[in-house]
Amino acid sequence: MANRIVDRPKQHITSPYGKRKLFSKFHKGIDLRTYDDNFKERLEILLPCECIYLRSVYQKKWGFTHVFSPTSGIADEIKFTHITKIDFTVEKVYSAGTFLGKSCLTKYMIKKGYGEHLHFETWKKNEKEKLKHFNPIKFLEYLEIEYD
Repeated sequence: MANRIVDRPKQHITSPYGKRKLFSKFHKGIDLRTYDDNFKERLEILLPCECIYLRSVYQKKWGFTHVFSPTSGIADEIKFTHITKIDFTVEKVYSAGTFLGKSCLTKYMIKKGYGEHLHFETWKKNEKEKLKHFNPIKFLEYLEIEYD
C-alpha cells in the first residue's frame, strides 16, 4: 500500500499521561480515540509532522509500534502503539499527514476490556543522550494540533 497524505482530524484523548486511578504503572503516553461511533469504523492514524522512520516492533500483547524521529521540534522520537502493520522504509522522511495505519485490538486488550485507541508516546534525549518520555500534550501544543 502506498503511503498517502490525508487531512488530520481533531485528537480526542481518552487516557492521560502519568498516574491513573485504575492502573499501577505510570502511563508513558496518551491514548487517543480511534473509533468513529457514527460510522462504526476505525479512524485513520496520521503522522503529525515530518519524520524519519526508525523501526517497527510487534508485541503479541499490544500489536505493532511504529517509531519515528521528527525532523524538527521538541521530540527526538515519537511512538504509535496498537496499530496495524504497514511497511515503511528505514531512514526515509515521511510528510506530515502520511497515513500510518489503523488501530487494532489484540486478544489481551479485549480480555482486559481496553477500548479501541492509539497509544502515543513522545521521547527526548537528556544530557547523557538517553531517551526520556515526556507528556505528549506538550508535543501536540508545539505542533498546534487540536485536542480535547
